[in-house]
This record gives sequence, structure tokens and C-alpha cells, in this order.
Amino acid sequence: MKKMAMVTVLSACLLSLLLAAGVTQAKDLDKQAELLDRTLLYERTLTVSEGISSEQRSLLAVTMASTETQITDPEVLYDAYRKAMEFTTYLLMSDTGYTWNGLSWDNQSRTTYVYGSGNRESSETEQLWIGATWVNSSRNLFSYDGSGRMDTSTSQDWVSTDWVNANRSILVYSGGNLYQMIFQEWRDSVGGVWVNNFRTTLTYSSGRVDSSVMEMWDVDAFVNTSKTTYGYDGGGHLTQLLSQIWTGDDWYDMSRITYYLDSSGRDTLALSEAYAGIWSNSSKTQSAYDGEGNETLSVFWTWTNPTWTKVSADTMKYQTSQLIESVYYTVSGNILNRTQYTYDANGNGILDLHQMFSGTWLNTSKEVYVFQAALAVEVDNGRVPSVFKLSQNYPNPFNPITAIRYSLHRPSQVSITVFNVLGQEVKTLESGMQSAGTYETTWDGTNQAGQEVASGIYFYRIKAGENIETRKMVLLK
Repeated sequence: MKKMAMVTVLSACLLSLLLAAGVTQAKDLDKQAELLDRTLLYERTLTVSEGISSEQRSLLAVTMASTETQITDPEVLYDAYRKAMEFTTYLLMSDTGYTWNGLSWDNQSRTTYVYGSGNRESSETEQLWIGATWVNSSRNLFSYDGSGRMDTSTSQDWVSTDWVNANRSILVYSGGNLYQMIFQEWRDSVGGVWVNNFRTTLTYSSGRVDSSVMEMWDVDAFVNTSKTTYGYDGGGHLTQLLSQIWTGDDWYDMSRITYYLDSSGRDTLALSEAYAGIWSNSSKTQSAYDGEGNETLSVFWTWTNPTWTKVSADTMKYQTSQLIESVYYTVSGNILNRTQYTYDANGNGILDLHQMFSGTWLNTSKEVYVFQAALAVEVDNGRVPSVFKLSQNYPNPFNPITAIRYSLHRPSQVSITVFNVLGQEVKTLESGMQSAGTYETTWDGTNQAGQEVASGIYFYRIKAGENIETRKMVLLK
């Protein structure tokens, strides 16, 4: 399960592609993790126009994540949106999952994150602990356009000894805003090509997302499938999601979720309804908050005509406004499980400890997170440097990431390359035309294939027009 980094997400939006709100399934941490992963990724990387608010940016992120994962369980979505509200200015470098064997912790899985120029995530690789070693499982690769906006996200699986394409998302922008996401699958059976699967198209009104339409690929064209329309109050808070399906010639109502807010804009009730000629109750979630605005109670109900049936509840405890414990109860009041949260001095969540209750609390699993301070990238304050300059990397020695700053006094074709002591090329950090200014790039101690390199002395060389300069750096592990 992956942790939140550089994120502020509007919770309610995770219900955006709900099709039919019925009796929910049991909580699935894998589903929550998958949904959160994609939401946080898009929150970190999406670029929107200046007129779009931070809430609308978050709405875009969760809409893309919901579309891509095809997760529709309302309770999973609602829980995920709650957990997506944490905020940090640090970069998540790795998260490692462990299981409890009764005596000690066993490795289970880990994900490592790589960031390139501009603190933009370039890849994340998941590995599984098999036997006595970490074995590649899957990875995501991200690319960006000339404006620094993500334009592709490619998922690959590890097969035998190599990475094999699985699927990818192509992001299309219009007027500075995300306009469309096209999801494709890799087909080896038809000559190794990308084949369309579905796409989501967004519309805007008054600086807000007005609707999202999903279309599935059918032989040779996209065909309408589902549509979500967003409603807001006068303050711009999301108050309703209306989900519809395409019946061949028109949109047909399927479900809607209405959010009832308190005077501070917090949702105290989320009511899900299904449509079958008339609107009827399906489920609801009630929330309570403490004096500081922290959610302390979340109760989930389902509708069994003519009464509401309580299904489960979560209670949350805080310390200096940081969530330190959440406990999950069944309808009968039996305690099922809890999660305890630990933070570092910078407020980053570094440990999630999961336990089940059986007369006493018993360990089941945990996740450990490692963060790195985000490195500044916009260091050009508008003044054009008078000379070319390559600065010493910082920190040096370093582990796991270092920053390299350089100044260009005129537009130049720039390449920055890392070499080992044998003069062998390890990785290209920058390659392309850049205007005059001061820049920073980063190296995370990996080679061109994304594999970690050994500790030792390395050199980084810049070629900018007629200028060539090399400096030494030390990687310590």
C-alpha cells in the first residue's frame, strides 16, 4: 500500500464513477491502495489553468483515478477519499509492506519511486519478496510534455527477465486543462500494438468540472457508456454526483450521491440513491468531527426497506491534529481491526501498523514509508545569468537523491550525463534545448534502466553548446 505525498484531495470526488450503490463488499485494502495510488499520482502531476481551484484540481485527479481503476464500491471509495486528505511537501521514496508471522516481521512487498527534473515522478517499481530476495513485479513509467504536464502513464509487468507492456493512459489537454484520458491495452497477439480500451472526456463550466463521460472502444469507434454530472453549492463545494448510463439513444439515470454539509463545508451525511423509475435509498455514511475539524466517527448504513441498517463504523483518534489511530467495528459493536499511525518530525506518515482484535490486539501487517525533502526546481528568478556555470551537487555525499544546479547564459542544447569511475555512461539526466536561466536536475542513484547502482564515486558532465564541464560526486548507502 502506498502513502500520500504532496497531496490535497477533495474526498467526496472518489465516488465520481459509481454506477449502482448497493450493499457494499467487505473492506479491501488492496482496492483502497490501488485507488489512492492513482489519485495521488494524478494530484502530483496534473497541470491545470490558473482559473481552476485546488478543489477542482483534486476532482480531476480522483476522476481519472476512478476511471482508470474501475472501482465502484461506494464504501471503498468513501474510505479512500478520507485518507487522501493528508498533505506533505516531501517526496515519497519507498514504501515497504511486511506481514506478521507470529514471532517477527516478514518482507512482503516494496515500491520505490524515482523523480526526475522538476520533482516529477518518472517511475515507480513494485517488487515482491520471494525466497530470500526482492523480485520485480510491476512498474509504472511516466512521461511529460514540454510544459511539464504528464502526457503518458505506462504500466509494465515483469515477465521472466524483462519488462513487458501491460496498459497505458494518454492524457490530452485543451486550454490549459485536462480534457481527455485515453486508456489502452498492449496486445502481443496482434503484433505488439496498443489497442484502445476506453476514454474519459471532461467538460468545464465557470472554472469547474461539469461532467465526465466514459466511452468504451467498440471495433473501430468509441461508444458512450457512462456519464457523471457534478453539482455544487454557492461556495463551490461538491454537493451531488449524478451517474448515468447510455441506453443507445439517451442517458438513463442510475444512481446519485448527495452530500449534506455543515457550516464549515464538511460533509456530515453522504446519501446514495439508486434509480429504477423512482429514486430510492441505497446506503449512507454519517460523519462527526471534533472542534478542530478532524473526523472522529464514520458510520455506514444500508437501506432495507423501510428501515436503515447499520453495517459498520470507524472511530478516529488524533494527536496535535494528526491521525494516530482508526478502529473498525461491525454492526454488533465487535471490534475487527485497527490501524495505528506514526509520523516523523516533518509530519510525514512513516509507519502504518495493522492489528486484528481477538481478545487482545494481534499484529497482522505494517507499511513503512521513507520520504525525502522535495528539491526546488524553479531557481531562475527572472535574471539571465551572465556566465555558464555548473555547481557542485548537493548533498554530497548523498543517499538516495542529490540535486545538480547549473546556469545557462544563452539558449543551449543541454545534456547532463552520469558516468562511473571506468568512464561508462550510467544515466542521462537531461537532454534537450533549454532557454537561458538557472536550473536544477536530480539523480536518484539509478541507471538508465531504473536499477540501483553501487555505492562509490561517480561523475556528472554537462554539455551546453560549446561549454563542457565535469564534477565528482559520492553515493553512500
